[in-house]
Amino acid sequence: MIFSFHVRDMQWDKLPAYRHSQQYYVFHLSESPPPTGTSLVSWVPSFFNLTFIYRLDSDIVADMYFQHYKPPMWADWSSFEEAWRVKTKLPVVFVSKCITPSTPSITSNCTTNLVLEKLREYIAIDVYEKCGPLKCNPTSHKKKTACNGLVSTYKFFLAFENSVVGIM
Repeated sequence: MIFSFHVRDMQWDKLPAYRHSQQYYVFHLSESPPPTGTSLVSWVPSFFNLTFIYRLDSDIVADMYFQHYKPPMWADWSSFEEAWRVKTKLPVVFVSKCITPSTPSITSNCTTNLVLEKLREYIAIDVYEKCGPLKCNPTSHKKKTACNGLVSTYKFFLAFENSVVGIM
């Protein structure tokens, strides 16, 4: 039997006291540990026997980009050239976690904002979500679908690790 525990959503005091040797307890975490806010060191080796995290050395790799966007793989160079031709904008970034414990509100002191300000000195960047003026479709319940259409028009997608979005 396999049980998957998403670490950010679980109640640590309500975990089973015993795991049968034939059971798999999967440690699932999509974010890096700092934003999780829980001490994980004592639980991982003794309680869980499989990992499903973002790291490449995980038993199951949780790759956020491919989970959400699933870009097509090109069979030949002409397919790539066509895809490149229809992408009319340069970089885009979706920043949803600009607020950190050391940054109580969205400010220009946020590391992500500072990096984006510096990059904008050289190239135009569209910034969506909390740290930018643009929104995918703020009234849509199918936000991922709205964002997918946007991503397909950009040549580059910038990504920032949530655990290093603090103050520089």
